[in-house]
Amino acid sequence: MAIRSRKGCISCKQAKIKCDEVHPTCGTCARRRRPCSGYSGSASGHVFSPRRSSTTRAGAKRRMSATSDTSSTITTQTPDHGQNDEKAIIHTRNSTTCPNAADYMKSMILQASTEAPSIIRGPCLISLNEVLAADKAFIEVYFMRHPSEMIMDNDFFVQEMNGAVISLLQQSPTAVGDSLAAIGESYVKDSMDLALVLNRKMRLLRRLRLINEDGSNPELVLMLLLALCGVELVDPRSDDGGTALSALIANASIILEVYRRQGKKLNGMAKYFVRGLARQDLLISLSRMQRTKIDPHIWLDEYSMSHADRLMGFTTTLAPILSKLSALAEDVSFALDNRSITDRKYDTAESTLDDIAVEYSYLLEREAAIRAQLMAWRPIRDSSMSIQVSQKFILHAYAWRAAALLYLFRLFNRPGSSTKADTEALSMAYEIVAQISGSPQEIKLCLWPLFIAACEVERPEDRLHVSRLFDDIHQARPMATTRRTKSFCVEQVWPARDSGANWDWMFLTRTACNGPISL
Repeated sequence: MAIRSRKGCISCKQAKIKCDEVHPTCGTCARRRRPCSGYSGSASGHVFSPRRSSTTRAGAKRRMSATSDTSSTITTQTPDHGQNDEKAIIHTRNSTTCPNAADYMKSMILQASTEAPSIIRGPCLISLNEVLAADKAFIEVYFMRHPSEMIMDNDFFVQEMNGAVISLLQQSPTAVGDSLAAIGESYVKDSMDLALVLNRKMRLLRRLRLINEDGSNPELVLMLLLALCGVELVDPRSDDGGTALSALIANASIILEVYRRQGKKLNGMAKYFVRGLARQDLLISLSRMQRTKIDPHIWLDEYSMSHADRLMGFTTTLAPILSKLSALAEDVSFALDNRSITDRKYDTAESTLDDIAVEYSYLLEREAAIRAQLMAWRPIRDSSMSIQVSQKFILHAYAWRAAALLYLFRLFNRPGSSTKADTEALSMAYEIVAQISGSPQEIKLCLWPLFIAACEVERPEDRLHVSRLFDDIHQARPMATTRRTKSFCVEQVWPARDSGANWDWMFLTRTACNGPISL
């Protein structure tokens, strides 16, 4: 790395790091997500004011995401004498101007301590000596990519998530640092040894077990579970069946149930991490047509009912209705399976027919109640957001509601059951797609609504448009599940419909080995 010159900006001199000396504002400060104080005695005389710090962070986030997307790689070197002293080095397009991982994390900690919401604000700056040197580069990758790619396109959510994570990092640097490094490593894992990756996952699970047995820090336990879910989501080599994700969600539900029985209440930070787990639970449950494992009322408090969420946007109050919808889907699937068994046995006993009629009537009553709730539902109102920012969240919310209505319709009017039902479903699909508009960053959390709509389209031009939307989402949120969801529609649902076979996606998702398990 080049020696620091004396012509750097004021902020870089104070931080004692090398400045790239770009005018009017330096790129090093932008990458560190800190406002540049300008150059003393320079011709421009430009100094950043606090009012412009949010704009600076927004530009920094875009630049760092673009840089890490195109050029970040990790190389691991193990000494010849067999010791496990791995040295991870980040190579970027302009590595000579990239601050080292330790300085980057310190700047993130300082920012999170001063700018994060009070509900998750971390304590003062501490030493990171307990974080392994080999992990610091991977943790930097986490901060550069994970928050911005996994959550909704909003700077506040990046600060909020970093504030929550860094607060726990200061409480338990070893455990949390290992978790963040595991996620960062997954982003660049193509160059890593699979055995090392699996070893890190096992180490995380053992540490999680020990912390959970202590029982004194539920927010740390839930954060580690969410981090393990994040590893599975961004890992290109995760299992296609989603068994690991389901197991993690099941463990989280057990932990929450134990706390409920003990009469313990979760604090705001614990609920923050539960919301991330609950969203994944909803997606898995709706995809597999099964009941949710995490009760929405555990995390749905007054704060979440009046503030946009990093993963759910304005749809937090829709979660209880979607939970009922997934429970209904499980019961409808069970009833249909039992009916097919009865038909195969030619059992026409009067008592059996009466039981089926009573059960079907009860299911229809539940369907009507859920439909009424969906029609009456409105997105939450967050007065802290401007009209421009709220617009994309509102579109996202109505896309989810429209998808839930189509999902509910298909429970009792299965794909291919009648031309009339297919025509009505297509009209509902068009309504969903109409809400999915904007840049890839703005629609990246609309994968489930797009999937529900994509299964209904038949015209070539409609399928082409839907395919492009899938590609846009994958561009902004490059996960194995986005690719898998598109391939499920393109390679299974659409060909089955074109060939006259059973294209009921609700049936195919339960039988296909490569279905969209974890949207």
